[in-house]
Amino acid sequence: MPRVFEKGTRETPRYGKDAVHYQCENYQSFGLKLSQNGEDAWVMLPDHEVGLLRDAKDKQLYHYGTMDLRLNGDQTTLDDSDHLHLKNCKPPQSN
Repeated sequence: MPRVFEKGTRETPRYGKDAVHYQCENYQSFGLKLSQNGEDAWVMLPDHEVGLLRDAKDKQLYHYGTMDLRLNGDQTTLDDSDHLHLKNCKPPQSN
């Protein structure tokens, strides 16, 4: 049986070790993985995951249907029409 309180043990990140966890205002969050070439984004929400494609003209914008992801540092937004409005989303601070 593993000892969960031993030094050196770490919790597995909720969205997987390759995803970036964005923390947004109002205690909302999402996980994000980008493809190696940056053309595809995979957004991980608590109840579902969505694949988005990079906009041909705006390289910081990704779409799928009514969902838009705008990568903009600490001002990243994820919006899905009337259902989802995540603002001021920040990636983890770099050390």
